[in-house]
Amino acid sequence: MPYIPTHRRIQLKNKDDYPRDEGDLAYHLTQDYLSWLDTQGEWRFKHFARLVGTVVLSLFEFWWRVVRPYEDRKKKLNGDVY
Repeated sequence: MPYIPTHRRIQLKNKDDYPRDEGDLAYHLTQDYLSWLDTQGEWRFKHFARLVGTVVLSLFEFWWRVVRPYEDRKKKLNGDVY
């Protein structure tokens, strides 16, 4: 968990600003995860497994739909390194 400054936590919590860097983004996402867990009642392993599985699968989807096409374009532009 990134320990971002208190003023940034307040700004992000109040939706006064968007995450600016990796620390802000990690904090913001973690707060969303914790908020979702709080809606599940008493925390159980199944909730952690469901959350982690969803995060991993959404990361894979983001990789294939956003990052991979970007990398393919860069490989064409700059040449393959292998």
